[in-house]
Amino acid sequence: MPCLPLLWLSVLVSILKIDEKLKAAVKALEDHGGDVSAAARSIGVPRSTYRDQLEAAERAGLKPKPPSSPNPPKGMVPTGASILYDQDGQERLRWEKHKAEDLQRYAAMEETLRAFMKPLKGQFKKTKSPSNLLSYLKTEYILTDLHLGQYSWGEETGEDYDLDTAMRLALAATNRLIESAPASESCLLNQLGDFFHADGNVPMTPRGNNVLDTDTRHRKVISAGVGLLRHTVIQLLAKHKKVEIRNTPGNHDIHSSMVLDFALKAYFEKEPRVIVHDSPRPFWAYRFGNNLVGLAHGHAPKPNKLPGLLAADYPEWWGATQFKYCRHGHLHHERGFTDMGVKCEGFPTLAAKDAWSTGEGFRSGRKMVAVVLHKNAGEIERHIASV
Repeated sequence: MPCLPLLWLSVLVSILKIDEKLKAAVKALEDHGGDVSAAARSIGVPRSTYRDQLEAAERAGLKPKPPSSPNPPKGMVPTGASILYDQDGQERLRWEKHKAEDLQRYAAMEETLRAFMKPLKGQFKKTKSPSNLLSYLKTEYILTDLHLGQYSWGEETGEDYDLDTAMRLALAATNRLIESAPASESCLLNQLGDFFHADGNVPMTPRGNNVLDTDTRHRKVISAGVGLLRHTVIQLLAKHKKVEIRNTPGNHDIHSSMVLDFALKAYFEKEPRVIVHDSPRPFWAYRFGNNLVGLAHGHAPKPNKLPGLLAADYPEWWGATQFKYCRHGHLHHERGFTDMGVKCEGFPTLAAKDAWSTGEGFRSGRKMVAVVLHKNAGEIERHIASV
């Protein structure tokens, strides 16, 4: 058993060590401007342990000096501050708030667009059109609600789904349909919206702020989506003389969907056989001979309004055509009705259910459809790629 003086010396050393630890904890907080997480990392302790140290330091009378207001970061302007006071009314912590200046925001947007265009370095060179095609036919490849970037855990939803799975399914389905469809002279890649699951890194819908289950970073998802459509268009060029593309904005990707038009127009700029219909209208239509076809995502305007809108927005084509159709997605399952002589139809998706859809009890088959139109006789056949 150690003698009494040595025991007291041991206790004193322990107290001094503890005191030094608490001082180091307080200094770390001062050095990192009140950022608890950064301060904890700097001294190599877990955040919870670090908070205990700060509380012990406060009981011992060790308080961090309030940080002085630093100059705003470059390109930022101050908007206010949040201040934490102790019981004596002394300022203990301060969080400075800043926002990006307009020029900084524009620079960020420009950088984002540059990033989107990076995978598209170079341009697609003009290619020779296939021959022996049927000019009286048009094939419409309908891809809707792919929800790239969605994450579904099979244990919860019954089906696994992530970015890699979505890409694999979309490539397989388009390959199957391109092989089985007739050799029509023209085609339309009809992407009916919600191509992307989220509209940015924040996993929420743009309008309703509904929380989403996402698989990966938005930049990676955008890059994959652009690559998928670029590859699909190249395949279609080998089958059809004229390839038209319509990307309809959905309620999940109101802004991100615009990237698809910009990227595809830039990449296929020198290929006259590719036409990107980049109208900003949420409801858009095209005419093929005796056929008038309206396209919308289905969230706004609602499907029941589409026949009337087709007549109101395209009166000349309305009077000059016999066969009229409206197509939409959004609901993820097949449904249809006829109104004003217009066959209005909702198309299914290749995507699996997410947690919300599973909880709400939504169930549907998963497939991609190609519709073949005859210039004079309307729809004459369909091709299906099922999951």
